Amino acid sequence: MRSKNARKQNKGLRVIQGEARSRSYVSDFKKKTLFFLLLFLALFLMAQILVGWVYRKVTYDTINTEVAVEGILPLSHLTSGVLTFEEEIIHASRSGFVYYNIENGKRVPVGTELVTIAEFPLEELGHEEGSDLEMWNGAYHYRDWLSHAEEPYDGGYSNFSPSHRKENIVAPVAGMVILQIDGWEKYGPGFQFPYLENEEEFMESDPGGSAVPDNGERVFIFEPLLKIINNYYWYYSTVLPPSLGKEITESSQVKLHFCFDTNDHVKGERVEVNQRNDEYWEVTWRIREAADDFFNQRWCQAEIVYQELEGTLIPKESLYELHGERGVYTVEQGVVTFQEAVLLGEKEDQYLIKNLEPYKQVITNPSKVKEGQHFF
Repeated sequence: MRSKNARKQNKGLRVIQGEARSRSYVSDFKKKTLFFLLLFLALFLMAQILVGWVYRKVTYDTINTEVAVEGILPLSHLTSGVLTFEEEIIHASRSGFVYYNIENGKRVPVGTELVTIAEFPLEELGHEEGSDLEMWNGAYHYRDWLSHAEEPYDGGYSNFSPSHRKENIVAPVAGMVILQIDGWEKYGPGFQFPYLENEEEFMESDPGGSAVPDNGERVFIFEPLLKIINNYYWYYSTVLPPSLGKEITESSQVKLHFCFDTNDHVKGERVEVNQRNDEYWEVTWRIREAADDFFNQRWCQAEIVYQELEGTLIPKESLYELHGERGVYTVEQGVVTFQEAVLLGEKEDQYLIKNLEPYKQVITNPSKVKEGQHFF
């Protein structure tokens, strides 16, 4: 029964005969070729990217840049000359023994007691019998007898005391006391300014100076004792060569840096200028600022800063010549750009140019770049 039913169910099925498919070798070859081609292109692009990155890394690591900054280039000339002052020499008003009441280099107002001149040394006198005092008493009695003095000398010590026979000299002007007379006091404002070309000429000059007496030394009337200088104003006189004389003296004011001064420059105001027959220039500047130990100086060197150029400072190695033009390579929005430079001057290891805006990035090894090159 079962087998009968099974046969009935199988009657609806039939076997379909299959056919063997023929393999297409041409199609497989094309697919493989396309695959390898795409793989090659991908590897080539990756290699290009890698080589480019390495090249840029090696190249740009050796490109140096520096930021240009604003700067000032002083134009200066080194010269030598003579310092003079408004000086007043104080002379002895009488003969006697001099005693200084003020120290060298001290500034004093008008009326300050500078010097005491005593008729006798300011020392304690002996009162013993037979001393010099008895001899001087007799001399004064004899003087009074000759002059018919109404009040003859009474023999007391008070009238004879040096404190009663001395004279004080006071400062007629305000200024700085200098215990030195070198003879150059006859030059300066109100007289004439000295113009010497070298130190040998200065050393050979004989202005007629004299040593001031020591404290307690005997002096004679009209002998120079000290001088008072006006230390608010002082003067510097020098001779300039024809090549720079006109340019320097055209300005009414310059900066001066003296060899003895450790501070910055002082300003000099031109008060006299003259061109000689040999075309050299004589010029004097007045100075209103103090400098180190300036009141003890005469012949000295000075650097004259007569002009200050303003511009942009760049390293010397960044200046480059391209197609006959001098300039610098700058980085503008990641691109190397060449910009022409107008050179104003040099300062140590830098150049000053005037047509480059400050704070731009300049390339300091320009031979390694080209204009238009991208900079990352």
